[in-house]
Amino acid sequence: MEKENQNVNSRVSSSVLGTSANANIRLISAQAQAAKVMENLFASLLKKQRKSESEIQKCKANYQDLQKSANTNKLFKGYVLTAIVPSDFCLLSNEEKAFLKRFFNNIETPQEARQYKGALLLSLNYQHADMWLVIKPKEKLIIFNYNDPADLKSIKELNGKSIVLSVK
Repeated sequence: MEKENQNVNSRVSSSVLGTSANANIRLISAQAQAAKVMENLFASLLKKQRKSESEIQKCKANYQDLQKSANTNKLFKGYVLTAIVPSDFCLLSNEEKAFLKRFFNNIETPQEARQYKGALLLSLNYQHADMWLVIKPKEKLIIFNYNDPADLKSIKELNGKSIVLSVK
């Protein structure tokens, strides 16, 4: 019954307020879901992956530092950072994290940028690490991927044709 009321409220709000209300509801839902994934990861690290308390703190610190850096960038203000494999934040070295922070501060540039229908794929390389950021403007999400390009296949917006963009 409650789910039905939510659906009705969503339809009513979109008819009264226009499609922007529906878009905002989808945006909030996508961001909440991404944030929940990260919360669940940190909660499960101790139990499922048998990480030590210090390893969990490193994961959280990496994630929080990068989220904070992303939000200082005018282009990514209000975006939520997440990952295809959330434990990727645990794998970052201090140097790799510093590189990503420099990217968000417009000091570093991606090696490649590709525009897809619903997303932008940025390729970042630092020493021996390959990293990707998938930017989804409609959902205001930044999806991080570390050293495993096969994981990118799970993002439906990256299927199909793309245009290589100039990076400066």
